[in-house]
Amino acid sequence: MILLLLIFDDLCILQPVDLTGDNVTFILNAAHKYKVHGLEQLCANFLMKNLEASNAFTILNEAGKFHLDDLKNASMKEIEKHAPIVFQGYDDFLNVDKETLQYVLGKDTLSRVREIQLLKVCSSFFQ
Repeated sequence: MILLLLIFDDLCILQPVDLTGDNVTFILNAAHKYKVHGLEQLCANFLMKNLEASNAFTILNEAGKFHLDDLKNASMKEIEKHAPIVFQGYDDFLNVDKETLQYVLGKDTLSRVREIQLLKVCSSFFQ
């Protein structure tokens, strides 16, 4: 229903959008598919505001899919800032797509993570 209201006027939100951690990905997908840019930006803002170490890989994955560069950069900074923790303590790393994994491993900024740690995590990714 939210999406239908916004399709007609993407700049004018007719009613408040109730984004949650459970529905934001679904709404972002639909907003992107139907080119509802205002709603897509609301979703990106919500994700940015709720970005933390425990969900940084999931948000990075979504940001990459939808070319949300600011969100992608912020997610990568969060991963770099908490590198040892995010590679060991959170399962969302295992849910990223191949492109996101390549993007993260291609960065030279993961100096706080030992290569053996990355190798172990990557082997989990492919199991």
